[in-house]
Amino acid sequence: MHKEIIEKLTKAISSTIEEKGEYADMGDKRYNPIKISTENFHRIEESESNKSIAFIDGGNLELVRAPNFSLQLIRVYYCVYRKNKRAASEKFEFYLFVSAKKEGGIVYETECFPISYDIGNMKFDSFDKTMRTGNNRVEINAIGSTVRRLAEIKIAGEIEADIIVLDGNLKAHKTFEKEYLARLYGTAMDKGRAIAALSKTNELFTDKGGSLLAELDSYGAEGAWYYYPIAESDAEEHKAEMYGVKLDANSQYAFKLEIFKQNNHLAKEIISILAKNSKDPIFPGYPYGLVEADSNARVSQREKEMLQMQIMAKYGDKWKDIKKYLNNLNAHEILDNIG
Repeated sequence: MHKEIIEKLTKAISSTIEEKGEYADMGDKRYNPIKISTENFHRIEESESNKSIAFIDGGNLELVRAPNFSLQLIRVYYCVYRKNKRAASEKFEFYLFVSAKKEGGIVYETECFPISYDIGNMKFDSFDKTMRTGNNRVEINAIGSTVRRLAEIKIAGEIEADIIVLDGNLKAHKTFEKEYLARLYGTAMDKGRAIAALSKTNELFTDKGGSLLAELDSYGAEGAWYYYPIAESDAEEHKAEMYGVKLDANSQYAFKLEIFKQNNHLAKEIISILAKNSKDPIFPGYPYGLVEADSNARVSQREKEMLQMQIMAKYGDKWKDIKKYLNNLNAHEILDNIG
């Protein structure tokens, strides 16, 4: 490795450690960041709660794609734990066919082919500002990830559990998410359930450009802890309170936890139950309910190859002609496999 690169990296790491921020930089004026203070660290108390907690995650993988269509397999899995014993689990699957249609401009229509779940059919503008990058048209395969997220939210509302934890966050980023989250919250309030979400990745910065959660962890709070408040907001698409959490004293990671505002009075109990579910020595500090959900929701490369072989077999000799229409997009895959 070039010496100057190592020096640059060392300098960047040092400045991150030494120059601590005072506030979270939310990148949105609708948020009011709260000044970072050691008084906002709280020790996580041991849970004696008998409440059930569900963890949900999803995965999707594209099987066939051309410029004007995409076929994907979408899978969602949840598991329910009570006092750290699995009480229930279920897997939901469907194929999603996305096709481009001319309706004034280009729109993407989806059609669901249920295996064990029916998400219904939807329509997206190909220049949807919530999904596009810059001024470019939304890539047709990106619709699969959006629909997978919507399936996770919808299925979360159908789970019988006291606390439901999604992978990710509770912010409505993309088209239809606000509507789906509103229904989830309505169901939760009607049935006395709590809604939360835990992020694997950290997108929170300080006002100095450092990682907020890494900085909080650097304060050296003892044991397992949670940090609150981070920022205040009344944004309609983000009806959640944000926490920093270190769910096990031996963990090297702190995560962002979000709790639906109407459930915030249950925060201590929710965090305590999560901490009790985060004792797996393979990944201390991360709920093994989410590890299980992630593992079972993933669509493997081997599954993809088997399903693609089945599709090719159905077409027989005609597949060579059909493949010409797919070759517009698969040149990159060929290059990736060279060598």
